[in-house]
Amino acid sequence: MKTLNITRYLNLTFGGLTLSAVILFSLYYVGQRHIIAESYHRLSREYTENMHNYIQQRFEEYEHQIKSLTHAIGKYNDIESIITSPEKTKFSQALNLMPQASALIISDMTGRFVRFPELDKKTASRDFDPRTRPWFIASASFDSQAKFVPPYSDSFTRQEWFSVSSAIFDQRGLQSGVAAIAIKTPALMKKLERFRGPAPGRLRLVNDSGEIIMGPDIVDKSVFKKSGRSQGYFETNNAWIYYYQLEHPKWYLAYEFPKHEFYSRVRGESMTVIYSACFGLMMLFICWGGMHFVAGRIENVLTGAILRKKSAGNNIDLPSAMENVHQRRMKLHSQAMHDGLTGLLNRRAFDHLLQDIQENKRACCIALLDIDNFKSINDEWGHLMGDDVLRRLSSLAGEYLNQGDIRIFRYGGEEIAIVFLEISTDRALDALEKLRVATESQKWPHGRGPERVTFSAGLTSCDLLGVHAAVRKADALLYEAKRQGKNRILT
Repeated sequence: MKTLNITRYLNLTFGGLTLSAVILFSLYYVGQRHIIAESYHRLSREYTENMHNYIQQRFEEYEHQIKSLTHAIGKYNDIESIITSPEKTKFSQALNLMPQASALIISDMTGRFVRFPELDKKTASRDFDPRTRPWFIASASFDSQAKFVPPYSDSFTRQEWFSVSSAIFDQRGLQSGVAAIAIKTPALMKKLERFRGPAPGRLRLVNDSGEIIMGPDIVDKSVFKKSGRSQGYFETNNAWIYYYQLEHPKWYLAYEFPKHEFYSRVRGESMTVIYSACFGLMMLFICWGGMHFVAGRIENVLTGAILRKKSAGNNIDLPSAMENVHQRRMKLHSQAMHDGLTGLLNRRAFDHLLQDIQENKRACCIALLDIDNFKSINDEWGHLMGDDVLRRLSSLAGEYLNQGDIRIFRYGGEEIAIVFLEISTDRALDALEKLRVATESQKWPHGRGPERVTFSAGLTSCDLLGVHAAVRKADALLYEAKRQGKNRILT
């Protein structure tokens, strides 16, 4: 009976410990799930804000470009003078420098118009009155902002585009017409989707009534209007929606995080607590079984039953654990091949690619570019501004060098290496020139950064020289470009 009493007290003690452990682990699991869920909300809000900043900057560039065009157009007397002007090719060139822009339309107040790219006679002869289009501005003043128009069907191509337009004023200060840039909505949306969020969700652009401007539809379109807030997030039946309002136009950028993916990730990251609880309870049971083994034969029988129960109930998902290890290994490999500041591939990845090109005798062009006067930027504005210049140039490089197999690397310091695979030298030079013009045109906050940032570059083909000799020649051309006055590309 004494032994039985010991067993009884032992059972009560370990039962209390087990219950306490289960309660504590349950509370910790609930708290951990809440923390992980909040972290995904924070990551999603930050991602939405970053995409908001990107699209806002893009819209500001469109507004700046249309304002610059209307200012240049204002010096002409009428539409006919633009058509017959030997400088009309400049308008086509200006259109080509605008990312995702598909057409430029210039109209006077009587309905006469010219379109770039120019239309063939059959298409141009259609009964088209620009004054009936949603982008037309019937009356405006000098300080009027550009007008952003949601997607509409283009009269000539029947494609869904949205546009930005601005009034044209002649030298007397009177409104003489309107200029509009048509933006390819799918192209801009595809550009946004290249930036991956915390989950494979969807981005869309909506107005304050929830009507879609770009991207997939939203079920509850009244939420934006009801909230009255410029940013936040809300829950629908199938997803979390995070939104951020643009300054101009007053549209919302919204990001959808599917619920099944959201809670699947929360559960997956919370399983560490479950595994810890199982391990803790297992150790508790082992101690309990050992003490019962010392107590006698009955305790041994009970210990065996408990261990069999424990063995049957503690099922750890080994394939999932192995997949997590694989994902972490792939993440570490990616981090080892990318530069932490710019997100570009690093020097190690560059060396690996050169080895692959040499072994497989692949055709390529190699360019080395260096930011002009970078030391002066660091000395005058500080290293944080220098880092911002590097990030901005890296972002522009990714934007303008996206046609074909082009790899971009941070070569070292302020130098960037670019490898054009299976691309001719002429095409590579044309792409680099567009990047140079775009970099030179970047605007920086007045008084808080350099007025203008440029770069010099050297470009050469590795077909005859070999990759390592091509790198040396590109480096020599780069320094020759510096010597000749900077802000140029030599081949």
